[in-house]
Amino acid sequence: MANRITEILKGSYVTRTSGYVDVKAKEELFKEIGAMLGGVFSKSHNPGNVLSTLKIRIPYEKWEIILTESDTRPLKFQIGFEPLHNYELIIGLEDVIDKILKKLGKSEIEIGDDAFDSKYLIHSNDPDITVRLLNENARSLILKHSLYNLSYLTDNKKNISELTSVISRTIDNKEDYLDLVTLHQLLIDNLSDLKIIS
Repeated sequence: MANRITEILKGSYVTRTSGYVDVKAKEELFKEIGAMLGGVFSKSHNPGNVLSTLKIRIPYEKWEIILTESDTRPLKFQIGFEPLHNYELIIGLEDVIDKILKKLGKSEIEIGDDAFDSKYLIHSNDPDITVRLLNENARSLILKHSLYNLSYLTDNKKNISELTSVISRTIDNKEDYLDLVTLHQLLIDNLSDLKIIS
């Protein structure tokens, strides 16, 4: 089931792009953010040397927050973990995830925050943990930056889990990038406090 959800999310991720956007203009910004946060910046190209991908690996506690953005893909955050709990979470804008949840026959969870619940569909195998994970600070940052989707999926066979989020391609200032890093640090702290990750 987790593989199927991952494939559907990848499809959502791909279709949420807005065609080609040259990320060269963001290269200095990525370098500056990487340097500010003790991260490592890198740039890669596709085999024809036509398309570019920018990446920052930012250390946080014992984890690593990876930001990528390319000429053809929006900003994406990924963080890998060693799970302590078989937890699953998928959040998405109503127009993206609602088809996914219907395909999977999943029911929606409500947080109790009208602004958040009206904008996002939430699926989780543990509603109580989800309400605590998505505390007021996390919800306000997710709403502020209109994340397309956010997921936390666990692969029990490999004993790994990953937090992934996809954000708009229109973000182009340092404050918003730093805000999003703060959001992911907050989510890591919450996952750790809730004993979902080791």
